[in-house]
Amino acid sequence: MKHDINTPLTAMKLQLYYSEAELKDHTAIVESLTSQIEYISVLTNEVHLQSTDTLKSSYVIKDQANLNTLMENIVQKWSYLYSIHNIQLIYKRIDKDLICESNALWLQRLFDNIFQNTLRHAAADKLEVRIEDSLITLSDNGMGFDVNNPGNGLGLKIIDDIARILNLQYKLQSDSNGTEYRIYIDNNQFR
Repeated sequence: MKHDINTPLTAMKLQLYYSEAELKDHTAIVESLTSQIEYISVLTNEVHLQSTDTLKSSYVIKDQANLNTLMENIVQKWSYLYSIHNIQLIYKRIDKDLICESNALWLQRLFDNIFQNTLRHAAADKLEVRIEDSLITLSDNGMGFDVNNPGNGLGLKIIDDIARILNLQYKLQSDSNGTEYRIYIDNNQFR
């Protein structure tokens, strides 16, 4: 959970950092916001929140989640940070609402971890997000990595754990041409 809280805090710090020039007449506000973000980050690291090890035993309340709306919101949230890092963010949606029986917050956590991994580690200049029927594909053209290396990081473990909790089939492929995340939504989860 600490990682899940620090992910949006990092995004906020980066957005604030890149907005400082526009906010030069409001330095007190920028300093205050930066201070509050740091404070929340320190508190998060001090408090012993639920670890990813206990995700397996977590109970998830499922409700209707619209995958198109969810993904549009996530793409919009990350688009600014991607643009300032010169990463092209391409979103190809399906032309119908995809309502599935899942948990929108947990799905957002899963996708936020993918977006953050690409931004921070991929050295990519493009991330393409596609929704096709029951398949969501996120692929970048970055440097790739060894998917079998157990030291790949907490973000990948969270993605894997959340996919398992939500009963999603998840495949990760990576090589020197980039990384592709494939998330399959079981047709029984669609309404």
